[in-house]
Amino acid sequence: MPHQWLAGGLAGLILGAMIVQMIGAPWDATQAFLLGTIGVLPFVVAVLTVAFLALQSLTAQRTLKNTADALAHARQAEIATRFQKGMELLANSEEATRIGGLYVLRDVVISSPSYWDAVVDSVCPFVQSRCREILDILSAAENLEAQGHLDDEAYLPQTPNDVVVALGVLGQKSQELRAAVGGKTRVVDLEGVALTHVLVEDLNFTHFRWGSGIVADGLTLRRCNFEGNKLTLVAGSVTIDDSNLKSSEITLHAHLYSAGQVLLRECDLNGARLDGGRPVEVHIANCEVDGVRASKLRVSFE
Repeated sequence: MPHQWLAGGLAGLILGAMIVQMIGAPWDATQAFLLGTIGVLPFVVAVLTVAFLALQSLTAQRTLKNTADALAHARQAEIATRFQKGMELLANSEEATRIGGLYVLRDVVISSPSYWDAVVDSVCPFVQSRCREILDILSAAENLEAQGHLDDEAYLPQTPNDVVVALGVLGQKSQELRAAVGGKTRVVDLEGVALTHVLVEDLNFTHFRWGSGIVADGLTLRRCNFEGNKLTLVAGSVTIDDSNLKSSEITLHAHLYSAGQVLLRECDLNGARLDGGRPVEVHIANCEVDGVRASKLRVSFE
């Protein structure tokens, strides 16, 4: 090792100097030279002690770095294993197991935010596939209507619970997840979402892009953030409570199985734009409405 050679060379130089100094000198002078108040031997001992301590410090630092590197590698390997396990659980046939997989993926991002993109890329297709049944029912109804055979008794089933949990991951419901992801601006693309007969609360949707929109019936959105968002709601009965819709653009259509009723209660609608397609009745209660615009809708205020 280079530092060991340096210490050895220094000791050799000091020893050589001692021998040269002692050659031909009287014993009294030699003794004084070796052991005097500032003698060579005390000096050599001091130098070697300092050199030894320096070598020990260098060795300790190298050991600590190697240990830290090994621990970091082991931690990353453990997180990668957890991610793979979460993906396996997400593909399970049991809903409770899939929900467990979603929580595993959430915790992976909390532990290592670099996995956020991978989790978004995995959970978005999962949500879309789980909503497919409801969308197919509505699509079939539209085909029947076009043929003049609409079934008025048809009913849109409830959105699966694992979809609500998945939205909780994508919408960063967990404060720990929100803190871990921080300022990441990754857009969440969700095309084809059905939220029926469920409660969705405390989510941040500002980074979502909804494509053709959300089929919604029996839906309650509570304390959600849609600020600046563009959203189409194919709505049956929808209640939006205590949510931020500031500067958002929301288009409302009634779907075939409902007259289309939307209640906006205690929301921030400042600068929002509300547009309609199929007739929808909108009731606005105790909301901030500075600059709100509404067109092609039946709107009432409280």
